[in-house]
Amino acid sequence: MDDVLLQWQLTPGLQLQGQLRSRRSQYGDVRSAFGVESTAPGEHNSIEDRSARLGLAWRPSGQEVVLVSYVRQHEEESVLLPGRTRVLAIDADSPGHVLEAQYQRAVAGGHWLLGVARTRSTSQLRLRRYDPALPVPSGPCRTEAPCLTDDRQALNQDQAYAYWQQPLGDTLQGTLGLARLVADEPTGLRHLWLPKLGLLWRPTPEATVRAAAFRTLRRAAEFDQSIEPTSVVGFNQIYDDGNSVASVVHALGADVALSPGLKLSAAWTARRVSVPGPVTTSGQGTVDERWNEQQTRTELFWTPHPRIAVRGGLVLDRFWRHPLYQIPMLLNLRTASVPLAVRYFLNDGWFGEAAWTTVAQRVRTPAGMNMPEGFDRFRLVDLVLGRHAGASPTTVTLTVKNLFGQRFRFQDDSFRSGDVRLARYLPARSVVLAVQTVF
Repeated sequence: MDDVLLQWQLTPGLQLQGQLRSRRSQYGDVRSAFGVESTAPGEHNSIEDRSARLGLAWRPSGQEVVLVSYVRQHEEESVLLPGRTRVLAIDADSPGHVLEAQYQRAVAGGHWLLGVARTRSTSQLRLRRYDPALPVPSGPCRTEAPCLTDDRQALNQDQAYAYWQQPLGDTLQGTLGLARLVADEPTGLRHLWLPKLGLLWRPTPEATVRAAAFRTLRRAAEFDQSIEPTSVVGFNQIYDDGNSVASVVHALGADVALSPGLKLSAAWTARRVSVPGPVTTSGQGTVDERWNEQQTRTELFWTPHPRIAVRGGLVLDRFWRHPLYQIPMLLNLRTASVPLAVRYFLNDGWFGEAAWTTVAQRVRTPAGMNMPEGFDRFRLVDLVLGRHAGASPTTVTLTVKNLFGQRFRFQDDSFRSGDVRLARYLPARSVVLAVQTVF
């Protein structure tokens, strides 16, 4: 990944910022279905993401801030899925740009935030099947490299939003927001209101309680840079959904310092997702299908000694959907994981960590779809060795995941995500060397 960021302080109240970013990612079998035999060991994924951003921050007074951001981004994705005799090649090309402006003002102990955003994006998807003995076809569809599908779509979104944060007492703070989004999609114009509500309560200096309810919608999936708030009282409102997937979120959370070296954190999140149905041959949209997601997370952080840090917890994930269409997709997924990690800090910035994770998962699939289902339980051991040298901004870590190379069945989240990402657990040992630095 290459990332260049430049800032210019033109006047005491005016700052310009420019950023060029290029990222190329290559993965092998990054997805994991429920069944080792179904993971397509020859799968190959390549993503190239290039973006240029220009930003402006202007402070006309001590209580006001004006932000302007322009992002131009181009994402190219290539996926190769091997079959018995031929390979399926998927090429996606998604250029676009976003212009966003925001005004912030501090008033009477509170904070106003007003913004507008304009997104213009196109996406082109090509599917081909080819003989693996021949070169991988690329470029436009043509006689010598025919396509099964050559689909081009435009996605235009215009959004206005407002957020207000205000203390409601000595220990209570409220967040109120509202967004209006108009999306010009292949099936026609779509108008959505997106309300936001959040409360944050600190009954004591050691305890914080949060509650939120909001509606959110995924902007064009290839854009991951925005100046709109990404959370409501600490609860994330940006999800890895496909384009134009709307959801309603309810969440509760609490953080308590039980002692100077012991902290408990708990959160419950429920999400009701509206997924656009298939488009008919005449270009008409169909009824949205409803998905449900629920997560309960409890974590304990303990530092019994200045050199020792311990963390453990319990995470319960559930997904279920109400099927309206006959598609090869899960009906119900339940996952429970119990992680426990111990990190020890040595002299001269060295540290080591051992982690144990117990995972249990149950999968249910539609009848007649010939998809793997059932139950599996497994335990994994991970090791980390790293060093952060004194005043140096560089940290080097060597991570070994699934130390004993255990085989198991696990269904990851790729089936409900609009992005390609690594599976949380893979039935094979992996070693990762990472170097992080800031300059």
